Amino acid sequence: MRNRLKITKPDETGFSKSVSVSKRPPLPTLDEDALDALRIKPAEPVNTDSVATEPAAAPPPAKPEEVQTAPEPVLTADPTPKKSPSKPEPSSTRGKSQTPRTTEDEKVELVLPPRARRANDNMTVHLRLRVLERHVAGLRALEDRGYHRRSVLQAALNKMPRLNLEPRYVPQLQEASAGAEWSHRWGPSVSITLLKQIAKQVRGGEDAPRAALIMGQIEPKWFASLDATIKKLQDSL
Repeated sequence: MRNRLKITKPDETGFSKSVSVSKRPPLPTLDEDALDALRIKPAEPVNTDSVATEPAAAPPPAKPEEVQTAPEPVLTADPTPKKSPSKPEPSSTRGKSQTPRTTEDEKVELVLPPRARRANDNMTVHLRLRVLERHVAGLRALEDRGYHRRSVLQAALNKMPRLNLEPRYVPQLQEASAGAEWSHRWGPSVSITLLKQIAKQVRGGEDAPRAALIMGQIEPKWFASLDATIKKLQDSL
């Protein structure tokens, strides 16, 4: 903590010294004439009784010949009568071309060109040429060497002898076939008359698939061509 100052002598404060003050010069007195000029004189009252209020002069009346009147509109009859607004057409007739109607006497006969008749009425029969189980091993071996199965089957179909179907029913070979993924699609053109003749030889032949009626005559040639194609490709490796 700070120690407080202790004053023991009265002359250490400096209060005993006297201070000399110089005297100010006396101020001059104001002039009375100057004070009268600064005083505000009251305004003189205005006598309002002596001022007569006169009414404002009205403008002179206009002369009769100077009065201008607006011309009255002259109504004239329109030589062309206005048409009443036409009613909108119903929505059912909008956007439709109005074609003139023709009577029965004005109609012409429809003429079509004649069609050439074929010698025999043929139709396309969709066949599924199956692959036997004994062919699967050879086809897989060829696939390993780069021969796709589809190309091998198509090559065998191209080398198959031409079909000479006879009007007789031949049952299919009773040999185990491979899966449906190995089969090949083919659609030859077959005579309808021939199909009807073969269907008459089979019990329920009219309801039987058309492919089943002729597959017995096609499969021996197909299997022989497939065997020869697989063997030829294997020998070339």
